[in-house]
Amino acid sequence: MDIKELTLQCDELMEKVLTPLVNQIIDENKLPSSARTEIYALLTGSSAHEVLKQGFEVIFQDLSHTLSPDSWEKLSEEWLNAIVKALNLNTLLEANEKASNDPNDYSKQKLLGISDETLENFYNVALKNFNNKDFIKAKAAFSVVLWLSPLRFNPWMGLGLATQALEETGIALNAFAFATLTDPCSVLPHLHSAECYLKKNEKSDAIDTLTLAFDTLKKYPCDDQQIIEEHLRRLKQQCSK
Repeated sequence: MDIKELTLQCDELMEKVLTPLVNQIIDENKLPSSARTEIYALLTGSSAHEVLKQGFEVIFQDLSHTLSPDSWEKLSEEWLNAIVKALNLNTLLEANEKASNDPNDYSKQKLLGISDETLENFYNVALKNFNNKDFIKAKAAFSVVLWLSPLRFNPWMGLGLATQALEETGIALNAFAFATLTDPCSVLPHLHSAECYLKKNEKSDAIDTLTLAFDTLKKYPCDDQQIIEEHLRRLKQQCSK
């Protein structure tokens, strides 16, 4: 199957399953109204639709060259099956609601039968583009990973860092907020959120976020504790200028 056909099928899949599951994720996390609006716009708006479409194109273009022919054929077959399952999404949701209380079981990855191996391949494409400083492609590819499985820390951090580098601070702040929800023990979302607030010259919010960062670091020490503490102190000094 060629890349264009596969991307078009993913476009059809997005239309069928996006809105109800995104609503569920937002409601379950009880986000404030401002964050709800922006995250919903990010994941369901027309511009977001284009980002996801670009993400699939980036991912499939890369994997079509890096995967073996057998693995590429297996991935293509996986997406064909996902399209079929999307037609019965309501039935799948009802069955899962009765069978499980684990929110991970409601992810599009699980409902549509996308393997962990495929999701890992998608994430690696996003990470490769990020490390190559192609932040537009990284943003698009991370968005695909999160569209499929939104309760993962690393992709949220990746999306946050990519959009921070693109100076899209509103999206970055929401991504870091979701990163915190998926891993409350990590100081990194608070650190980078403070950087975003300083970029916007919103020093009061930066100070509040830095307070959370110091509290998190005290409660959950990490390997790079000293380096992070020094960076947090420098950011705090910038707040007083």
